[in-house]
Amino acid sequence: MSRRSGAPLSPNEETTLRRVAQGAGPDTDHAANDVRRLAAFDLIESVGGKYVLTGAGRRRVNGLPLTIDTACHDQAAFGEAGKALSQFYARSRRRG
Repeated sequence: MSRRSGAPLSPNEETTLRRVAQGAGPDTDHAANDVRRLAAFDLIESVGGKYVLTGAGRRRVNGLPLTIDTACHDQAAFGEAGKALSQFYARSRRRG
């Protein structure tokens, strides 16, 4: 029962799709419900004990919005002022 590969994905399904794209872990490392839906949408398939992207899955991953690196979330969210404030608080905590 194949469905449209353009169907909306939940945030968890997007994360699982990204992890499959990066080659993360064997089949058992992914959430079973996410894997079932992604396979039903023909975005992933199991090959040799690992999930891999199909052509539609690769196109879908390429179309996903970029994620923000959590290491620089202050600058991404609040610009230079947020980065400076974050550094100030970090120094304050170190001093005791």
